[in-house]
Amino acid sequence: MFESVVKSFLYYPLTLQRNAPVPPYAGNAQEVFMPSATGEEIHGLYWPAPEGRPTILFFHGNAQSVFEWCLIHEELAPL
Repeated sequence: MFESVVKSFLYYPLTLQRNAPVPPYAGNAQEVFMPSATGEEIHGLYWPAPEGRPTILFFHGNAQSVFEWCLIHEELAPL
C-alpha cells in the first residue's frame, strides 16, 4: 500500500494520443516509439543532428510531455 501511495505523489504521467500530430513548435522533430523489455512502448522525440554533432534523444519526464523538451533542444542545437 505504501508503494502505491508514494507513486501517486511522485509520478504524474501525461497521456498523449498515439495519433496526435507533433506540435508546430517541435520543428523538424520526429516521433519515435521503441518497445521496452516489458512490452511497453517508449515514446520520444528525435532531431537529426548536424554533421559531426552528437544526437540527443528526448523522453517524457515526470509531470511533463516530451514536447516540452522542444525549447531545450533549441538551446542545445548550437553547442
